[in-house]
Amino acid sequence: MTARAFSSLLFYGVPTLLAGIAFAAAGTSAAFGQSPSPSAIDFPAGRRAAAQYKVSATPLSLTEVTPASRHESERFRKTQRAYVESPLVLNAALAQPGVAALSVFRNSTDKVGWLKERLLVTFPGDGDIMEITVADDKAPKEDLVALANAVSKAYYDEVVFYEQSQRTMPLQILQSSLRRLSGSVRDKAETLHQLEVDQGYDPASSAKRQWLKDEARLLRKRIEDLQTQHFEEKLRRLRTDADAQEDDASAKETEAKSTAIDELFAAEEKLLKDRLAETLASPAANAPAPSTDLELRREELEWLKETEKSLTRRIQLLQIEIQAPNRVSAIGQKGDEVAAVQFYEK
Repeated sequence: MTARAFSSLLFYGVPTLLAGIAFAAAGTSAAFGQSPSPSAIDFPAGRRAAAQYKVSATPLSLTEVTPASRHESERFRKTQRAYVESPLVLNAALAQPGVAALSVFRNSTDKVGWLKERLLVTFPGDGDIMEITVADDKAPKEDLVALANAVSKAYYDEVVFYEQSQRTMPLQILQSSLRRLSGSVRDKAETLHQLEVDQGYDPASSAKRQWLKDEARLLRKRIEDLQTQHFEEKLRRLRTDADAQEDDASAKETEAKSTAIDELFAAEEKLLKDRLAETLASPAANAPAPSTDLELRREELEWLKETEKSLTRRIQLLQIEIQAPNRVSAIGQKGDEVAAVQFYEK
Protein backbone atom coordinates (compact mmCIF):
# COMPACT_ATOMS: atom_id res chain seq x y z
CA MET A 1 0.00 0.00 0.00
CA THR A 2 1.38 3.40 -0.94
CA ALA A 3 1.91 6.21 1.55
CA ARG A 4 -0.93 8.15 -0.03
CA ALA A 5 -3.38 5.20 0.19
CA PHE A 6 -2.41 4.52 3.81
CA SER A 7 -2.82 8.19 4.76
CA SER A 8 -6.20 8.31 3.06
CA LEU A 9 -7.30 5.19 4.94
CA LEU A 10 -6.49 6.86 8.26
CA PHE A 11 -8.53 9.93 7.37
CA TYR A 12 -11.48 8.46 5.53
CA GLY A 13 -11.95 4.91 6.81
CA VAL A 14 -13.84 2.33 4.76
CA PRO A 15 -14.73 4.62 1.81
CA THR A 16 -11.04 5.26 1.35
CA LEU A 17 -10.36 1.53 1.40
CA LEU A 18 -12.70 1.16 -1.57
CA ALA A 19 -10.90 3.97 -3.34
CA GLY A 20 -7.60 2.25 -2.55
CA ILE A 21 -8.88 -0.94 -4.18
CA ALA A 22 -9.82 1.06 -7.29
CA PHE A 23 -6.39 2.67 -7.22
CA ALA A 24 -4.70 -0.74 -6.96
CA ALA A 25 -6.79 -2.05 -9.86
CA ALA A 26 -5.72 0.93 -11.95
CA GLY A 27 -2.10 0.21 -11.01
CA THR A 28 -2.52 -3.40 -12.11
CA SER A 29 -3.82 -2.22 -15.48
CA ALA A 30 -0.81 0.05 -15.82
CA ALA A 31 1.47 -2.87 -15.11
CA PHE A 32 -0.02 -4.66 -18.11
CA GLY A 33 0.59 -1.69 -20.39
CA GLN A 34 -2.74 0.12 -19.81
CA SER A 35 -2.70 3.63 -18.33
CA PRO A 36 -5.48 4.32 -15.80
CA SER A 37 -7.97 7.03 -16.75
CA PRO A 38 -7.53 10.18 -14.63
CA SER A 39 -11.21 9.97 -13.66
CA ALA A 40 -10.68 6.46 -12.23
CA ILE A 41 -8.68 7.90 -9.32
CA ASP A 42 -10.84 10.09 -7.09
CA PHE A 43 -11.30 11.07 -3.48
CA PRO A 44 -14.25 9.48 -1.66
CA ALA A 45 -17.22 11.70 -0.90
CA GLY A 46 -16.42 13.84 2.14
CA ARG A 47 -15.27 17.31 3.11
CA ARG A 48 -13.41 18.81 0.22
CA ALA A 49 -12.91 22.04 -1.68
CA ALA A 50 -12.31 22.11 -5.41
CA ALA A 51 -11.53 24.54 -8.24
CA GLN A 52 -11.95 23.78 -11.92
CA TYR A 53 -10.12 24.83 -15.06
CA LYS A 54 -11.00 24.11 -18.67
CA VAL A 55 -8.02 22.60 -20.47
CA SER A 56 -8.18 22.71 -24.25
CA ALA A 57 -6.97 19.55 -25.96
CA THR A 58 -5.94 21.50 -29.08
CA PRO A 59 -3.46 24.42 -29.12
CA LEU A 60 -5.56 27.52 -29.73
CA SER A 61 -4.78 29.54 -32.86
CA LEU A 62 -6.58 32.22 -34.86
CA THR A 63 -4.74 31.47 -38.10
CA GLU A 64 -4.22 27.68 -38.07
CA VAL A 65 -6.37 24.73 -37.09
CA THR A 66 -4.31 21.71 -36.04
CA PRO A 67 -6.30 19.22 -33.94
CA ALA A 68 -4.25 17.54 -31.26
CA SER A 69 -3.93 13.78 -31.28
CA ARG A 70 -5.13 11.67 -28.37
CA HIS A 71 -1.51 11.20 -27.28
CA GLU A 72 -0.82 14.94 -27.37
CA SER A 73 -3.99 15.72 -25.42
CA GLU A 74 -3.17 13.18 -22.74
CA ARG A 75 0.38 14.45 -22.51
CA PHE A 76 -0.84 18.01 -22.03
CA ARG A 77 -3.21 16.92 -19.25
CA LYS A 78 -0.42 15.02 -17.49
CA THR A 79 1.77 18.10 -17.76
CA GLN A 80 -0.86 20.30 -16.11
CA ARG A 81 -1.42 17.74 -13.36
CA ALA A 82 2.33 17.59 -12.71
CA TYR A 83 2.46 21.39 -12.57
CA VAL A 84 -0.27 21.56 -9.92
CA GLU A 85 1.43 18.88 -7.78
CA SER A 86 4.92 20.35 -8.25
CA PRO A 87 6.94 21.96 -5.42
CA LEU A 88 6.90 25.18 -7.46
CA VAL A 89 3.11 25.52 -7.17
CA LEU A 90 2.74 24.04 -3.68
CA ASN A 91 5.43 26.28 -2.18
CA ALA A 92 3.90 29.29 -3.94
CA ALA A 93 0.52 28.34 -2.47
CA LEU A 94 1.92 28.05 1.06
CA ALA A 95 3.77 31.35 0.65
CA GLN A 96 0.53 33.27 0.20
CA PRO A 97 -0.48 35.44 3.17
CA GLY A 98 -2.00 33.47 6.02
CA VAL A 99 -1.90 30.05 4.34
CA ALA A 100 1.02 28.58 6.27
CA ALA A 101 -0.61 29.71 9.53
CA LEU A 102 -3.84 27.77 8.98
CA SER A 103 -4.95 25.55 11.87
CA VAL A 104 -4.44 22.35 9.85
CA PHE A 105 -0.69 22.99 9.90
CA ARG A 106 -0.51 23.52 13.67
CA ASN A 107 1.22 20.19 14.40
CA SER A 108 2.74 19.65 10.94
CA THR A 109 6.47 19.86 10.30
CA ASP A 110 6.10 19.17 6.58
CA LYS A 111 3.45 21.49 5.22
CA VAL A 112 4.21 20.68 1.57
CA GLY A 113 3.97 16.95 2.25
CA TRP A 114 0.72 17.38 4.23
CA LEU A 115 -0.86 19.39 1.41
CA LYS A 116 0.34 17.04 -1.32
CA GLU A 117 -1.15 14.02 0.49
CA ARG A 118 -4.57 15.71 0.45
CA LEU A 119 -4.35 17.13 -3.06
CA LEU A 120 -5.71 15.39 -6.11
CA VAL A 121 -5.86 16.65 -9.71
CA THR A 122 -8.35 14.84 -11.93
CA PHE A 123 -10.17 15.14 -15.22
CA PRO A 124 -13.77 14.02 -14.43
CA GLY A 125 -15.29 11.91 -17.15
CA ASP A 126 -11.93 11.95 -18.95
CA GLY A 127 -12.94 15.32 -20.37
CA ASP A 128 -11.31 18.72 -20.71
CA ILE A 129 -12.20 19.95 -17.20
CA MET A 130 -9.34 19.78 -14.71
CA GLU A 131 -10.42 19.71 -11.06
CA ILE A 132 -8.02 20.67 -8.28
CA THR A 133 -9.27 19.15 -5.02
CA VAL A 134 -8.09 19.46 -1.42
CA ALA A 135 -9.87 17.02 0.93
CA ASP A 136 -9.68 16.24 4.64
CA ASP A 137 -12.65 15.13 6.80
CA LYS A 138 -11.08 16.63 9.93
CA ALA A 139 -10.02 19.99 8.48
CA PRO A 140 -12.22 23.07 8.96
CA LYS A 141 -14.20 24.18 5.92
CA GLU A 142 -12.44 27.57 5.89
CA ASP A 143 -9.02 25.91 5.78
CA LEU A 144 -9.96 23.60 2.90
CA VAL A 145 -11.37 26.49 0.89
CA ALA A 146 -8.30 28.60 1.64
CA LEU A 147 -5.95 25.80 0.60
CA ALA A 148 -7.84 25.00 -2.62
CA ASN A 149 -7.91 28.70 -3.47
CA ALA A 150 -4.19 29.06 -2.70
CA VAL A 151 -3.24 26.10 -4.92
CA SER A 152 -5.55 27.34 -7.68
CA LYS A 153 -4.06 30.84 -7.53
CA ALA A 154 -0.49 29.53 -7.39
CA TYR A 155 -1.16 27.32 -10.41
CA TYR A 156 -2.58 30.28 -12.33
CA ASP A 157 0.23 32.66 -11.36
CA GLU A 158 3.16 30.26 -11.76
CA VAL A 159 1.96 28.31 -14.81
CA VAL A 160 -0.99 29.77 -16.74
CA PHE A 161 -0.06 33.45 -16.44
CA TYR A 162 3.63 32.70 -16.96
CA GLU A 163 2.97 30.73 -20.15
CA GLN A 164 0.63 33.47 -21.36
CA SER A 165 3.38 36.04 -20.88
CA GLN A 166 5.82 33.72 -22.67
CA ARG A 167 3.58 33.84 -25.77
CA THR A 168 4.42 37.52 -26.14
CA MET A 169 8.19 36.96 -25.96
CA PRO A 170 8.70 36.14 -29.68
CA LEU A 171 6.68 39.24 -30.58
CA GLN A 172 8.80 41.44 -28.31
CA ILE A 173 12.02 39.97 -29.73
CA LEU A 174 10.87 40.48 -33.32
CA GLN A 175 9.71 44.03 -32.60
CA SER A 176 13.08 44.84 -31.09
CA SER A 177 14.84 43.28 -34.11
CA LEU A 178 12.62 45.28 -36.46
CA ARG A 179 13.49 48.54 -34.71
CA ARG A 180 17.21 47.80 -35.07
CA LEU A 181 16.79 46.72 -38.69
CA SER A 182 14.73 49.78 -39.58
CA GLY A 183 17.40 51.98 -38.03
CA SER A 184 20.07 50.21 -40.08
CA VAL A 185 18.02 50.62 -43.28
CA ARG A 186 17.57 54.32 -42.58
CA ASP A 187 21.29 54.86 -41.87
CA LYS A 188 22.42 52.92 -44.96
CA ALA A 189 19.92 54.76 -47.17
CA GLU A 190 21.25 58.12 -45.95
CA THR A 191 24.86 57.01 -46.49
CA LEU A 192 24.07 55.76 -50.00
CA HIS A 193 22.30 58.99 -50.91
CA GLN A 194 25.26 61.07 -49.73
CA LEU A 195 27.70 58.94 -51.74
CA GLU A 196 25.51 59.35 -54.84
CA VAL A 197 25.53 63.12 -54.37
CA ASP A 198 29.31 63.18 -53.90
CA GLN A 199 29.85 61.12 -57.07
CA GLY A 200 27.30 63.05 -59.13
CA TYR A 201 25.14 59.99 -59.43
CA ASP A 202 21.46 60.53 -60.21
CA PRO A 203 19.20 57.56 -59.36
CA ALA A 204 16.56 58.76 -61.82
CA SER A 205 19.09 58.98 -64.65
CA SER A 206 20.45 55.58 -63.67
CA ALA A 207 16.97 54.08 -63.88
CA LYS A 208 16.49 55.67 -67.29
CA ARG A 209 19.90 54.41 -68.38
CA GLN A 210 19.03 50.88 -67.31
CA TRP A 211 15.72 51.06 -69.15
CA LEU A 212 17.44 52.21 -72.35
CA LYS A 213 20.06 49.50 -71.93
CA ASP A 214 17.34 46.86 -71.71
CA GLU A 215 15.54 48.39 -74.69
CA ALA A 216 18.73 48.26 -76.80
CA ARG A 217 19.24 44.61 -75.89
CA LEU A 218 15.67 43.84 -76.93
CA LEU A 219 16.06 45.66 -80.26
CA ARG A 220 19.26 43.78 -81.08
CA LYS A 221 17.49 40.52 -80.39
CA ARG A 222 14.58 41.46 -82.66
CA ILE A 223 17.00 42.43 -85.46
CA GLU A 224 18.81 39.09 -85.14
CA ASP A 225 15.53 37.18 -85.19
CA LEU A 226 14.36 39.12 -88.24
CA GLN A 227 17.57 38.45 -90.14
CA THR A 228 17.31 34.74 -89.31
CA GLN A 229 13.72 34.68 -90.48
CA HIS A 230 14.64 36.44 -93.73
CA PHE A 231 17.49 34.00 -94.38
CA GLU A 232 15.20 31.01 -93.83
CA GLU A 233 12.66 32.53 -96.20
CA LYS A 234 15.30 32.83 -98.93
CA LEU A 235 16.34 29.19 -98.46
CA ARG A 236 12.74 28.11 -98.76
CA ARG A 237 12.37 30.01 -102.06
CA LEU A 238 15.55 28.52 -103.45
CA ARG A 239 14.32 24.99 -102.73
CA THR A 240 10.96 25.79 -104.23
CA ASP A 241 12.47 27.29 -107.39
CA ALA A 242 14.77 24.29 -107.84
CA ASP A 243 11.89 21.81 -107.61
CA ALA A 244 9.29 23.73 -109.65
CA GLN A 245 8.99 23.76 -113.46
CA GLU A 246 7.62 27.18 -114.29
CA ASP A 247 7.01 29.10 -117.53
CA ASP A 248 8.37 32.60 -118.07
CA ALA A 249 5.21 34.32 -116.83
CA SER A 250 5.09 32.31 -113.61
CA ALA A 251 8.81 32.87 -113.02
CA LYS A 252 8.39 36.63 -113.38
CA GLU A 253 5.43 36.62 -110.98
CA THR A 254 7.38 34.57 -108.42
CA GLU A 255 10.38 36.87 -108.71
CA ALA A 256 8.16 39.92 -108.16
CA LYS A 257 6.71 38.37 -105.01
CA SER A 258 10.16 37.49 -103.75
CA THR A 259 11.36 41.03 -104.34
CA ALA A 260 8.37 42.42 -102.44
CA ILE A 261 9.03 40.11 -99.51
CA ASP A 262 12.72 41.07 -99.44
CA GLU A 263 11.77 44.75 -99.42
CA LEU A 264 9.39 44.20 -96.47
CA PHE A 265 12.12 42.44 -94.48
CA ALA A 266 14.60 45.20 -95.36
CA ALA A 267 12.15 47.96 -94.38
CA GLU A 268 11.41 46.37 -91.00
CA GLU A 269 15.11 45.77 -90.33
CA LYS A 270 15.90 49.41 -91.15
CA LEU A 271 13.16 50.57 -88.79
CA LEU A 272 14.57 48.47 -85.94
CA LYS A 273 18.12 49.63 -86.60
CA ASP A 274 17.02 53.28 -86.62
CA ARG A 275 15.29 52.80 -83.26
CA LEU A 276 18.42 51.12 -81.91
CA ALA A 277 20.65 53.97 -83.08
CA GLU A 278 18.26 56.49 -81.52
CA THR A 279 18.27 54.58 -78.24
CA LEU A 280 22.05 54.36 -78.11
CA ALA A 281 22.41 58.04 -78.96
CA SER A 282 20.21 59.13 -76.03
CA PRO A 283 22.08 61.25 -73.42
CA ALA A 284 20.62 59.10 -70.64
CA ALA A 285 22.03 55.96 -72.25
CA ASN A 286 25.50 57.49 -72.12
CA ALA A 287 25.27 58.69 -68.53
CA PRO A 288 28.10 57.42 -66.30
CA ALA A 289 27.40 54.06 -64.71
CA PRO A 290 27.39 53.84 -60.91
CA SER A 291 30.55 52.62 -59.26
CA THR A 292 30.85 49.06 -58.06
CA ASP A 293 30.74 50.28 -54.45
CA LEU A 294 27.44 52.07 -55.06
CA GLU A 295 25.98 49.02 -56.77
CA LEU A 296 26.94 46.76 -53.87
CA ARG A 297 25.55 49.21 -51.34
CA ARG A 298 22.30 49.49 -53.30
CA GLU A 299 21.94 45.68 -53.49
CA GLU A 300 22.55 45.40 -49.74
CA LEU A 301 19.97 48.10 -49.04
CA GLU A 302 17.36 46.38 -51.22
CA TRP A 303 17.97 43.06 -49.43
CA LEU A 304 17.58 44.75 -46.02
CA LYS A 305 14.32 46.36 -47.15
CA GLU A 306 12.94 42.97 -48.21
CA THR A 307 13.97 41.50 -44.86
CA GLU A 308 12.25 44.43 -43.14
CA LYS A 309 9.02 43.71 -45.03
CA SER A 310 9.18 40.00 -44.18
CA LEU A 311 9.76 40.77 -40.51
CA THR A 312 6.86 43.21 -40.48
CA ARG A 313 4.52 40.56 -41.91
CA ARG A 314 5.69 38.07 -39.26
CA ILE A 315 5.02 40.58 -36.49
CA GLN A 316 1.53 41.28 -37.84
CA LEU A 317 0.78 37.54 -37.77
CA LEU A 318 2.06 37.17 -34.20
CA GLN A 319 -0.01 40.17 -33.09
CA ILE A 320 -3.05 38.22 -34.22
CA GLU A 321 -1.90 34.95 -32.65
CA ILE A 322 -1.34 36.35 -29.15
CA GLN A 323 -5.01 37.36 -29.08
CA ALA A 324 -6.00 33.68 -29.13
CA PRO A 325 -7.50 32.41 -25.84
CA ASN A 326 -5.34 30.47 -23.41
CA ARG A 327 -5.44 26.69 -23.51
CA VAL A 328 -6.23 26.80 -19.80
CA SER A 329 -9.08 28.99 -18.52
CA ALA A 330 -10.77 29.34 -15.14
CA ILE A 331 -14.31 28.12 -14.50
CA GLY A 332 -16.92 29.60 -12.18
CA GLN A 333 -16.04 33.25 -11.86
CA LYS A 334 -16.52 35.93 -14.52
CA GLY A 335 -13.84 38.54 -14.85
CA ASP A 336 -11.42 36.62 -12.63
CA GLU A 337 -8.57 34.55 -14.03
CA VAL A 338 -8.40 32.29 -10.95
CA ALA A 339 -11.07 29.63 -10.74
CA ALA A 340 -13.70 29.95 -8.00
CA VAL A 341 -13.50 27.36 -5.22
CA GLN A 342 -16.53 25.27 -4.25
CA PHE A 343 -16.90 23.41 -0.96
CA TYR A 344 -18.54 19.95 -0.80
CA GLU A 345 -19.56 17.97 2.25
CA LYS A 346 -21.43 14.70 2.41
